Amino acid sequence: MAGGNPSNDPAPWEAPGKRHTQQFSAGGPPQPIPQPQSPYPAAPGPRPAPAAMPYPVPAATPSPYPYPAAPGPLPAPAPYPPNAAYPQPGAYPQPAAYPQPYGAAGFAPSAYPMAKPTSGMAIASLICAGLGFVVGFTVLVGVVLGFLALKETGPSGDKSGRGLAIAGIAVNSVMLALGILLIIAIIGGAMAMSSQIEEVSKSAADGSLIAQRAEMYYRDKGDLASGGHRFIGGYKNADKTKGPLMVPDLVGPTELKLPIERYFLEIRQDSATVWYTDEDGGRQIVGTFSATRQASPKNSDWDWPD
Repeated sequence: MAGGNPSNDPAPWEAPGKRHTQQFSAGGPPQPIPQPQSPYPAAPGPRPAPAAMPYPVPAATPSPYPYPAAPGPLPAPAPYPPNAAYPQPGAYPQPAAYPQPYGAAGFAPSAYPMAKPTSGMAIASLICAGLGFVVGFTVLVGVVLGFLALKETGPSGDKSGRGLAIAGIAVNSVMLALGILLIIAIIGGAMAMSSQIEEVSKSAADGSLIAQRAEMYYRDKGDLASGGHRFIGGYKNADKTKGPLMVPDLVGPTELKLPIERYFLEIRQDSATVWYTDEDGGRQIVGTFSATRQASPKNSDWDWPD
């Protein structure tokens, strides 16, 4: 065909060995389509190699602390003797069986008894001991509660707290004994005080009586010197004193409330002082007479009243 490829050879853009059988027009074979140019610059090429250094590189300096040489390979373990007898599992001690929970099969409840409750009486006994410092009679109640608690906390009892019961009995007993001693001391002190008050009252009455008799002696004689009539029983006696005026010259033993030997009469001119000596040896004035304060005319014929 005019304008075509008259031969059957393949075109340059066709695979070799392929026979051309197509006919082209007068324009010839088709031309490749031109590709558009990229607006960006082309990628740079590889960087050039660096230039050689202008000075020589110094040699490596050896370290002043050399590292030890690496250890060699570990020796192979010795082979286990081929005929050695291995230990059997039964040769090792077996652990003890863990106790089963309560109520499980094979578990004996009696091996683990339930804890006993604490005795309330033992606790109340100690409380009574504490209250004994304020209210004294609670210690007696505490002793009784302690003995009751001691009974219920015994080996056959159903309560615990035997130590508390013993402590309650001991503390309450000691406080009870101290309370009894305190009461005895108070009663003894009250009795001693009452006796002392009674002794003071009696000695004052005796001293007043002796002073009155001294006044009677002075009215009869005119002074308190010896030689006057005695006035035992409140009457003018026939016998007279032979020495210094003394208490037995004025009163008799039965007239006094306390022993007559405890009284002493001190004469100073026209005054008399009656002294009393108690059981402890203490002396005190229980009566006085002074003619200057109680002056009365002398009358030897005075009819003394009964």
